Amino acid sequence: MTGGGGSDYSKLGWKDGSILRPAGLVHNPGMRQYAVTFVDNHDTSSPHPDGAGWEYKGDKAKANAIMLAAPGIPCVFWRDWVAVKADIKKMIAARKKVGLNSNSDVRVTNTSGYYESHGVGTTGELICRVGSWSGTPSGFTLECSGTGWAYYTKGGSTAPTITVSPQGGYVGVNGKVTITASTGSTIYYTTNGTNPTSSSTQYTGQITITTNNTRIKAIAIKGDESSAIADYTFLTDGGSVEPGGDYYVAGNLELCGVAWDASAAANKMTKVGSIWEKTYTNVPVGTHTYKVTDGTWNAPSPWNQQGTASGEGNHEEIILTQTSTVTIKFDGTKVLVPVVTGIRDAEFDASVVAVSGTIFVSDQDFSVFNLTGVNVTEQNGNLPNGVYVVRLANGAAKVVGLR
Repeated sequence: MTGGGGSDYSKLGWKDGSILRPAGLVHNPGMRQYAVTFVDNHDTSSPHPDGAGWEYKGDKAKANAIMLAAPGIPCVFWRDWVAVKADIKKMIAARKKVGLNSNSDVRVTNTSGYYESHGVGTTGELICRVGSWSGTPSGFTLECSGTGWAYYTKGGSTAPTITVSPQGGYVGVNGKVTITASTGSTIYYTTNGTNPTSSSTQYTGQITITTNNTRIKAIAIKGDESSAIADYTFLTDGGSVEPGGDYYVAGNLELCGVAWDASAAANKMTKVGSIWEKTYTNVPVGTHTYKVTDGTWNAPSPWNQQGTASGEGNHEEIILTQTSTVTIKFDGTKVLVPVVTGIRDAEFDASVVAVSGTIFVSDQDFSVFNLTGVNVTEQNGNLPNGVYVVRLANGAAKVVGLR
């Protein structure tokens, strides 16, 4: 392949006796393990006084494909990495898969019409083709390809897999977590939120969960291959992340329509994305209390905003100063901050006079609340000075000052 990106591939093979190998120092079996290979570097890419320079002007992906399928110690120039990063990442992964290294036996098997090399690694074989060709080498599988280049592999190692059981959620105090991985791989894990490496704690047996919200991140490593990172959070103080679980809002009569029923069908939550929700409309002024349950009062249910299970106690509280729409939310481990929208369409069509401990309202059907949401209607006539909320039967509300 010429500097202009042509298709003269004959110069890409050098003779090692009767064997044609990739051109350069890497063609020599006694020297290839010491050869540093590159398409360009900071010297070749630098400007020159004559304006010519030595930078390779051809197809960067094809050039790197040839280099990364050859022995030696390949160095990818940063400009090439930026320009064709996606292609080069695939090439490097294929090289690693078959165990191709600096001293691998690589032969050039075709230079007529297209370039082809055949390398034997420690775990598999790699064929590189550059140019224009048809068909797939017998016994090989297409590993990756781009415009005018392709890698085919036979054998090779595959990335290990990792499994964590249970996959997060409530395990209780001293709950056990088991991690397994592909045969021949080693498992490493962390509990401080950092990504695990081969320098992290090695997994040798079940992990005991003693602290709520323990986050385990684990990886399996086998040779140069590694699994995806498994990332799960475990709870000792209640919580559930079971997909499709049934959850209910249990609370006071004015909010839920039934007082503190753990499994009332009317209060069943609906899953929206990863969050469970229940919306109540026309919720009256006042203080409302609630929790989320799994249909029982048994641990790990019910939950509050701290994710703790404590029966009907330690509930959540919401104070409304006007009739509102309230959406209760639950993420599978704890109650989230509710969404409250006041209803402002109702018209406050009554006159109000506040004087001498009494709030007079022209509409006979009204309620009075203090700013903490407590209904103080029965104390009307002997109210201390302060600010109050007057609510009419239609839901309309008005803030009134009593002096």
